[in-house]
Amino acid sequence: MTNAKLKLAYQNVERESGQVRFLAFLSYIATIFLAWQSQFLTVSSFVFLGFHHVASPLSIGSTFFQRGADVALVAVLVAFLVDVIITTTSLISVVRCFAPLQASMNCPDRIIQGGWLVYYGGQHAFIALMELLSLARYRSALNNYTKTWEAVLASIPTKEGKKRAVAEAKQYTLERSLVVDRRLHLFAFVPTIFFWAFCSPFSKGWLAVLVGSRVLRDGFGIWLTSKTGSGSLKQAHAFDVFSIVITSCYLLISIAAWLYSEQLADPSTLSWEILLDAAHTAYANPWEWSLDGFLHMTEAETSPFFLTFVFTELLLLANRYSPLRG
Repeated sequence: MTNAKLKLAYQNVERESGQVRFLAFLSYIATIFLAWQSQFLTVSSFVFLGFHHVASPLSIGSTFFQRGADVALVAVLVAFLVDVIITTTSLISVVRCFAPLQASMNCPDRIIQGGWLVYYGGQHAFIALMELLSLARYRSALNNYTKTWEAVLASIPTKEGKKRAVAEAKQYTLERSLVVDRRLHLFAFVPTIFFWAFCSPFSKGWLAVLVGSRVLRDGFGIWLTSKTGSGSLKQAHAFDVFSIVITSCYLLISIAAWLYSEQLADPSTLSWEILLDAAHTAYANPWEWSLDGFLHMTEAETSPFFLTFVFTELLLLANRYSPLRG
């Protein structure tokens, strides 16, 4: 990409998308921790802080597809408003307990539960606010990149020049996507290691073993990103297609493994309601197995890992699908 203005606009999109991904991932991790520790401290209103289970993946996905930022904004805004409402009402409830005329017999419970809600709701609200601002900046940067790209194309008088500009832009976006690919493969190593350590894939069937082979797939993917970036344009496109094929295969394998694991969990029936409930449970509290004790960790549920692998493969595919506007 030789046009300096267009390159700068694209780099702004990259910078803002990275910020959104970091904050969304942080929000998701905080929500997972809340779901995990709520088994020790039960507060009924904790469930309303779980909107980030939906909002955070939407935010991350919108940065990879370079579409859907408005949908992600609405989702994060809803989660933020719920956080603020819970934090505010809990704070009022706690403060009233310190007023002699408003205190009641259940104030000790209200102070404990309200205090935890103020703490968790406040931190969720703060992260969600930062995520909202980052999403707004990302949407603005993406719109600016679109307008800049359209202006650059309009300023080129010949078809050959426009084709050359498109080819240069595709080459540049491919090079940048390889960097993100490498990071996704490195990230996937962690859940894969946990999967082999705690799930005993050989006892779960050949599909689980095949999914677990992604440790080799991610290592190969890291090597492939370096080869794709160092070769010719024709070789880069060939490796790019090869990478997409591998990603699609592992996406289908991960989905099939998850469906099969849910079928084994309840062989008598399998419906969309069961699958949706299983998906919610897997992502709402993927660390539930850690409460069973160290001796039982090798009997951990595989569903959270399979769904994590599905999400990773979707991000890898979306990373290659960063459409040029124009």
